[in-house]
Amino acid sequence: MRAFVVAVTFVAAAACVAPPSEREGESEEIATDDAALFGSGLVEVTGFGRNPGALRMFEHVPANLPPNPAVVVVLHGCTTNALHIAGTGWNQLADQRGFIVVYPQQSYWNNGAYCFNWANPMGFGDDDAKRGGGESESIREMTAHALRRHRGDAERVYVAGFSAGAAMAVDLAAAYPDVYAAAASFAGVPYGCASTLPESVSCMMPGIERSPSEHARRVKAAFPSYTGRRPRISIWHGALDNVVFPKNQRELTKQWTELHGVGAEPSIVDEVDGHPHAVWLDDDDQKVVETYRVEGMWHGFPVDPASGCGLVGPYAFAHGICGARRAFEFFERGASR
Repeated sequence: MRAFVVAVTFVAAAACVAPPSEREGESEEIATDDAALFGSGLVEVTGFGRNPGALRMFEHVPANLPPNPAVVVVLHGCTTNALHIAGTGWNQLADQRGFIVVYPQQSYWNNGAYCFNWANPMGFGDDDAKRGGGESESIREMTAHALRRHRGDAERVYVAGFSAGAAMAVDLAAAYPDVYAAAASFAGVPYGCASTLPESVSCMMPGIERSPSEHARRVKAAFPSYTGRRPRISIWHGALDNVVFPKNQRELTKQWTELHGVGAEPSIVDEVDGHPHAVWLDDDDQKVVETYRVEGMWHGFPVDPASGCGLVGPYAFAHGICGARRAFEFFERGASR
């Protein structure tokens, strides 16, 4: 299985070090419960196009879809599936704001812990992190299918993910900047962080420090001929994350501020819902990079059931801020490319 050892590292770390208070509701069952999926407002889509990564596609389409809707691709983390990540508020938000959500889903045969293969350190099979390779190409095909089928707005295509799904979301932003206008990483790592097994482990714990220019070089190498605008990015991390260490937020920020040419110091520093927030503006005063540090959160995705945003579940924790809503607002505020 591709990147299986890396997957086990993600899962073992999450299982062993997450505190009991934030493991309540964690699923003991890794396998997908199709009955639950099909009763959740998710619809499986087959025949969406080429599928070299052998992934499944689910989607949520609001009943009253407006013309030319946005398309948001949302990627789950290890040991979870499309149903779990949908429970972090994305379906509710799609119904309120009128956009399509695409949920790629990993399979056991690709990865025994259901992680997206964000790196390929063992050298097996397609390089899923690169343009045209394996899983990333399957997800691009799903995105294109959703745009065609629902007459979506090609200028408003976004990708978000948690943990291994966040790493894959960053892969997609790097390899397909002509497809995705913006991305959101929840507990993710920089693009090109790892190319060997030891690097994969070090990338997550404690994080690998590189210069901004070296980080940026790795992204540019994913699509060398590309000269257009880079996707904007919202970067989230739990302040107490001990699976994907918070150092990765700093490294990921260095990578994308360098790509956008906005310098190391943020334009705005404030708090949102009680959590530290920083924004980098470009010369047109567009928000191109933002960061959130979720205080008190370990390895997880922030939900806010009190405001109607998601439910507490596997790696989904209530910290008074809605990650899905804030990420989508960031996506839409700079929708024109």
